[in-house]
Amino acid sequence: MSSSIFRKSRPAMLLLAVLSCVACGSDDGPQRATVDATGVWPVDTPAAHSCNEAELLAVGDWLESESSLSFIVVHDGDVIHEQYWRDRDADSIAPMFSVTKSFSSVAVGMAEQQGLLSLGEAAARYIDDWVGTDSEPLAVRQLLTGDSGRTWDFVGDFPGLSGFVPPDDLTQYAIDRGQHFEPGTTWQYNQMAIQCLERVLSVATGQTAEAFTREMLMDRLGMRGAVIGTDGAGQMTMAYGISARARDMARFGYLLLNRGRWNGEQLLSADFVDAATSQANPINANYGYLIWLNPDGDWYEPVTLAYHESGRVYPDAPPDVFVASGFLGQLVLVSPSENLIIVRQGTAAPPGSGPTFFNEIYRRVAAAQYP
Repeated sequence: MSSSIFRKSRPAMLLLAVLSCVACGSDDGPQRATVDATGVWPVDTPAAHSCNEAELLAVGDWLESESSLSFIVVHDGDVIHEQYWRDRDADSIAPMFSVTKSFSSVAVGMAEQQGLLSLGEAAARYIDDWVGTDSEPLAVRQLLTGDSGRTWDFVGDFPGLSGFVPPDDLTQYAIDRGQHFEPGTTWQYNQMAIQCLERVLSVATGQTAEAFTREMLMDRLGMRGAVIGTDGAGQMTMAYGISARARDMARFGYLLLNRGRWNGEQLLSADFVDAATSQANPINANYGYLIWLNPDGDWYEPVTLAYHESGRVYPDAPPDVFVASGFLGQLVLVSPSENLIIVRQGTAAPPGSGPTFFNEIYRRVAAAQYP
């Protein structure tokens, strides 16, 4: 798929370039849109972006039939298509499930930007329980990249889905699960390893992970009404638990699309965003820092760990696409080369679809572009 399938008319492109230069003011890459300080999105017609509105509505009809709650397309910083179903509207929040993981990653990146922690240092600096154990060499970064080697089993890692009732203190439970493999030698979609970041973030920042994430990320992005999930001890659940509006999910994608800039401020290091959206471990080509990628290479599916020797996760999308995704087909798809964000919320996804469903969403949106 060409990186230029989404286009604007020349006058609109010239105006956008001027606005981008004013908004960006740095060499960290172009800030491609002009969301204002309250987080209000500019809205434009699909036709102004060379898109067929009728075809985008057809995509919406299909998504409605697939138990969707919302569908948003953002191009060049403008909302060019937005639909809601099942008595939902723009102010309705819905569970994001594992999209939460990507929010947790960004919160850790913000703590690093403020000099409160370093991804390369041992997590045991913040988790006293690991000092003198096999987990002591484990780096903070490896809790983001999936190659921590922490103990994993389905029952203990998926409370609710497996029938396992977790203890009130989910963080301590996760910390106590032990080390199964040497860090850096295996890859696993390990939710309890991610939960250990709650202790890292709380100790590093001197406040709860929930409070830090809300103050540094959600409040600054204008995520009005978003809810952060907590365990029985009041600690943020780092792998799942955030509920938010569809436009809040688009805001998050927009922050990453612009390499950490928001309203002219570098909220998150551009270097962190680049690393988070690039292959971050030698084992799984399609995983960054709790964000799914789309390069050619060997890759694993989440949960099932189905292995693919080659090819892209989303074959119809450009290789620079990255995705924050969650259970039941929650999606924030970002295509930097096309300056494009696609958001979908829902209560179900096609059975057994996995990445195929997200690829099909992208394919249908791309097909709505005028030739």
